[in-house]
Amino acid sequence: MSPSARGAASRTAIRAKDYVGRFGFDTPIAGTIWIAGGVSGLWGTGFHPGTPATKPTLQWVDRNADGALQSNEITVIPGTAAVPSQNFSRWAYGNDLRIGGVIPGVGATVFSTELYFASNLDRAILPADPIAFGRSYREHGYYFAITQDLGSHAAAGFRYDFYDPDSDSINQVMGASLPAALSYETWSLTAALKAPSGRLIAEFDVNRNHNGRDLQGNPTNLRDNAFTIRGEVSF
Repeated sequence: MSPSARGAASRTAIRAKDYVGRFGFDTPIAGTIWIAGGVSGLWGTGFHPGTPATKPTLQWVDRNADGALQSNEITVIPGTAAVPSQNFSRWAYGNDLRIGGVIPGVGATVFSTELYFASNLDRAILPADPIAFGRSYREHGYYFAITQDLGSHAAAGFRYDFYDPDSDSINQVMGASLPAALSYETWSLTAALKAPSGRLIAEFDVNRNHNGRDLQGNPTNLRDNAFTIRGEVSF
C-alpha cells in the first residue's frame, strides 16, 4: 500500500473548504456584572460517495436446510449501474449569550444560553446525507445553564440541552403521515469541590430521547441516565 493510500482515510474527500466565523462582544455593565455574547456561522460542502457498477449474480438460499441445491432456492440478483459521487451544501448559524456577576461572600454566578440552526451538518447523532436520503435535514437545538460558586472551594450548576437532528421527520401510522419526534433532551446537575491543584466533579444527567419502543411499537423514551464522577489535577 502506498503512503498516499495509507493516509487517505485522514484526509477529506473533496477540495472544498468550510468557512467558520464569529462576531462577539464582552463588556461590563455595572460593578461586577458583565455580559458577553455573539453570533457565529458555518458554510461548507459535504460529500456523498458514489458506488461502482455491479454485475448480475446468482444467490442460493437453502430454504429447507437440506444441504441440497433446488431450482426454487436460486435467485438472480441483477447488476446495477454506477452511481457518481456528489457534493452537497451544509450550513449552520448560532447565537450565544452569557451574563455573570459576583455575589459578595458567595462567589460568581454565570448564566449562559445558545440557540443554533443547521442543515445537513450532523456527523454524530444522525449523520446527514441528503443525496442518499432524498432531502435535506433541518437541525436545531439550544441550551441554557447556570453555575454558582459556593465560596472558594465549591460550586454547583444546572444545564438543559435540546437537540433535534431532523425537524421534518415523519412516521407512517395507519396510513397517515404524522410528525416524528427525534429530539434529544438532557437535564444535568453538577457539583464540584475545588482546590488549588485540582477539582472533584460529580454530575447526574437525566437523558430523554425517542429511540425506545413501547409494547405497541410506538416511540417512547429509551432510558440512558448517567452519573459521572471526574477528577482533574493541575500541575
